[in-house]
Amino acid sequence: MSDKELKKTFVIKGIGVSPGVVIGKAYLFDRLDAQIPFYKLSDPGLVNEEIQRFRKALRESEKQLLELKSRLGDLGGGMDPLYIIDVHILIMKDRKFVDQTIQNIRKMKVNAEWAVRMTVDKYREIFDRMEDDYLRGRISDIQYAGQRILANLAGKKRAVLDIGE
Repeated sequence: MSDKELKKTFVIKGIGVSPGVVIGKAYLFDRLDAQIPFYKLSDPGLVNEEIQRFRKALRESEKQLLELKSRLGDLGGGMDPLYIIDVHILIMKDRKFVDQTIQNIRKMKVNAEWAVRMTVDKYREIFDRMEDDYLRGRISDIQYAGQRILANLAGKKRAVLDIGE
């Protein structure tokens, strides 16, 4: 069988980031929906280690998003949707998001993964009460940022999967 015969057409449904029709390579982002570990930190020294793990995961997450933005930008075509990547980076740098997660680690003496989950859950509660549908829907950006941080805490690489043209 030739390569042309092996190629198949299939449909993937999702949420578009911009209007219109695009022809070219498609990129599929995997979602991290794994269980989040929970454990208490018995030793005060572990609290600082856990905060450092969280900060390292933040740095790695930002690095990955910047690399992704660069790769997507290289595709050309005036990719305005790249601003969504900036939004995710800004969420990870948001002082309240970071401070809330660190506070969860310190006060609750829990692991970084659980602290991130607690922070994202708190934001979800706040956004769920918003009257504006658009703003209420932006919780997905916070959840995505949280999922990327969790993947890095777990040592999992979040890759962009090239599914062909």
